[in-house]
Amino acid sequence: MDKVCPGCGVESSKKKFAGEFCIDCFSARVKLEVPRVATITQCRSCGRIKEGNAWVAGNERNIEKFVLAKVKGKFSNARVELEPAPKIIFLVDIGDSFVEIARNFELRRDGGTCTDCGRKAGGYFEAIIQLRGDFEKIARAQGKLERKLGGGAAITRVEELREGVDLYVSSKKATGLALSELGLGFTTSNKLFGVRDGQRIYRTTFCVRV
Repeated sequence: MDKVCPGCGVESSKKKFAGEFCIDCFSARVKLEVPRVATITQCRSCGRIKEGNAWVAGNERNIEKFVLAKVKGKFSNARVELEPAPKIIFLVDIGDSFVEIARNFELRRDGGTCTDCGRKAGGYFEAIIQLRGDFEKIARAQGKLERKLGGGAAITRVEELREGVDLYVSSKKATGLALSELGLGFTTSNKLFGVRDGQRIYRTTFCVRV
């Protein structure tokens, strides 16, 4: 015998049901707070998006994380679909099973400039990597460093010298981490750059022989 939806009167032979209600009435009764518009700040140059005070890769996973952080309600899981139109697909439990419920929203991208791209445009740097040694090995090491530093810092200038290559990098911390992770040994020297808020600011040179 067909079920009859107490909300709209439709029969189960004509529409999918979720429990005692048709899927449309069930969906309308589920309390899910979804923003009508989600505005995301995205760097015009590199495409990274702003997450709090940090800039992260502008991929679908991070966009999904950004959007879902704005959602309130009780659901088992959810995913964001951006094409053909932005929507969130929720999995909502109904006894031993679950149903999918969709909620539409508008995704707006507010253009900006991330910290690294801003520093790159202004030529800012905190560290210099001096690559010295065999020029073929220097080229390989430079390629690895450019790929490694791409996610956490900007190479703001490259100088090709007779004795090797100098890379000017926006972040001293990211430079040391990248060199260590790539297994490139180095020595360092510091030079006073200035004073900010009563603190001395140093630029660090990392000398790498390959």
